[in-house]
Amino acid sequence: MRARPIEVSAIGTKGGSMHFDLGVLHRNIPMFEDVAVADGGVRYRGVYRVRAGYRSVAAPITVHSFAPGGGSIEVRHERRLDVDGRTR
Repeated sequence: MRARPIEVSAIGTKGGSMHFDLGVLHRNIPMFEDVAVADGGVRYRGVYRVRAGYRSVAAPITVHSFAPGGGSIEVRHERRLDVDGRTR
């Protein structure tokens, strides 16, 4: 069984930056501007491909958003994710 990619998206300010953490498994996964949304915002999207052997139970997903002129926000998703990078 191959692990599927984990995709995270969030709405932010155009010209800012975002990254996400997958528990302590992997941090600072980059997110990129994907598509414009209402009110001048942008959807950011990041993908993490689980490496063979990586495992985590109930890993929180935390998104870090940074505005272009300064300021930041951190959001932790309520749902936790089990990650299993075993190959069979």
